[in-house]
Amino acid sequence: MHMSGAGSFLKRLYQLEAFVAAFAYGVLAVTVLADVVFREIFSSPVLGTQRFAVYMSIIAGFLGVGLAAAAGSHMRPRVADNWFPAAWNPGINRVSNLVTSAIFAGAGYYAVLFWHTGFVMGDTAPVLDWALWPIQIVIPYAFFSTTLRYLLFALFPNLSPANEEEK
Repeated sequence: MHMSGAGSFLKRLYQLEAFVAAFAYGVLAVTVLADVVFREIFSSPVLGTQRFAVYMSIIAGFLGVGLAAAAGSHMRPRVADNWFPAAWNPGINRVSNLVTSAIFAGAGYYAVLFWHTGFVMGDTAPVLDWALWPIQIVIPYAFFSTTLRYLLFALFPNLSPANEEEK
């Protein structure tokens, strides 16, 4: 893969994840609004709306991990920023992106174990009685998506977003 192909891939990945996250938040807002309307006007809640809203929040929130990485807006410690000469920054940034990628890959591994356990055990959502695995799949997906982003940032440093705090 070359840099322009990787850049195009990352852009499309961002667009897809941003669309799904925004859609999930939109559904969340409509769900909460419907719950409030039914409670206030009809004095009766819609069964399962609050739980469903939580699941939409989980989807949007986990996708936000990759979106934050794509925007360069993850918080990071700055304690060691001046320990090395500025000329070393490109190499340090590459290593940092590789380490971050490895950390997210490890989190993704454990997220797969979590997801698989729920899948095998047939975990269902209380009240809604839906299988949870289709919702929980976003957890390993988000970690591995972020792993891939940081790996590509390490391979192609020009694709790494500028950290807004450093501007």
